[in-house]
Amino acid sequence: MILNLIRIILFIILIERLKKSLNNQKKFLLSFIGNNDAGTLLKGAKQEGAIITALQNDKFDEVILLWNNNKTGTPTYSEIVNHLKKEIKKRKLAKKVNDTLLDIKDVTNHNEIYLTLKEFTNTLFFIAATLPKL
Repeated sequence: MILNLIRIILFIILIERLKKSLNNQKKFLLSFIGNNDAGTLLKGAKQEGAIITALQNDKFDEVILLWNNNKTGTPTYSEIVNHLKKEIKKRKLAKKVNDTLLDIKDVTNHNEIYLTLKEFTNTLFFIAATLPKL
């Protein structure tokens, strides 16, 4: 009888620890920016693009915006990423916003995109693995 009670108590403690662990996990949005994300940077545009819309519909702890510097014309991806960061912070749509310039020469080459993205995400997991646990 006492052994069963101890098992039940240990099981409850385990469930509570799992709940706490799950509640401490951060939610990330990792997204490439695109022309659509220029939103109100474009003349006559009254709405923001897909990333801002997604953030208005779901909450994230951190947003990581991925971009490259090979866009010609206006606005450039650099201008778009700066616009997004400003809007996300102003609207308080995420606790933290970062951007990363990825050196992708040919944005139609899926092999290059995959390898570059894999290298980048590997650094994210390495950094997360070396952080102290709270």
